[in-house]
Amino acid sequence: MPGSHPAVTERVARRDMIMALMGVAAFAILGAMTANLAAGEGLTEAWLALAAVPAAVLLRHRPVLVGLGIAAGGFWLRWVLAAIPETADQLIVGRAALDTVLAGGNPYGIGYAVSEPPGSPYVYGPLALLASALRVHGEVLAATGTMVVLALTRSFLTLGIFAGFLFVALLGTSGINDMVPGFLLMAGLVTLEHHRLSGATLLAVAAAVKPYCLAWFPAAMGYGGVAAAVALLGISGVLWSPLLVWG
Repeated sequence: MPGSHPAVTERVARRDMIMALMGVAAFAILGAMTANLAAGEGLTEAWLALAAVPAAVLLRHRPVLVGLGIAAGGFWLRWVLAAIPETADQLIVGRAALDTVLAGGNPYGIGYAVSEPPGSPYVYGPLALLASALRVHGEVLAATGTMVVLALTRSFLTLGIFAGFLFVALLGTSGINDMVPGFLLMAGLVTLEHHRLSGATLLAVAAAVKPYCLAWFPAAMGYGGVAAAVALLGISGVLWSPLLVWG
């Protein structure tokens, strides 16, 4: 912290170290529960994720590195869990919709027999077609991106819970398609503070994956001003333009 009193700098560093270790503790407890479930499914390699715990403790004086260590552990848990068959049908429907587009059809307005129960429509943005092609592993990478953002913003306790919590890890590998827009949304909001056009671009891309991200547009326009508003609307228009072709 340039210009700060040494005592203030020391207090901030101590606070960051304590919060980072709290994040490690949260990941150790929750990650062990998740690894235990994975091991029960025959995926004993999930226990390797807990190697992040001693590594993070050794790096305790470098809080951001501690956070990245937790993120690495969270990534490994999810990568292992991705071997479990999908139980949700969002990515499955997305891939079926992509096949429809590649065959020259309109992905909207029809029910897909591959859903459970059969007949679910495709209700996402155009870019979700591409995200669906990445399957569960794409969602794992997006969740890892979210964890990296949490580490870089020093949100250590949130990171530890997100990385290790059984429900979050399982949900992100179940076949849902929310990890990609969630990462883009979070990255966009964080970026918006200092780089308004880049942040607005990320938000527009997020909304073109899952339309619920449009809910953040008004706040982003209010914060980012005219430039952010023009970027949001202009880029969104381009990303959603395939609807004009599909009718």
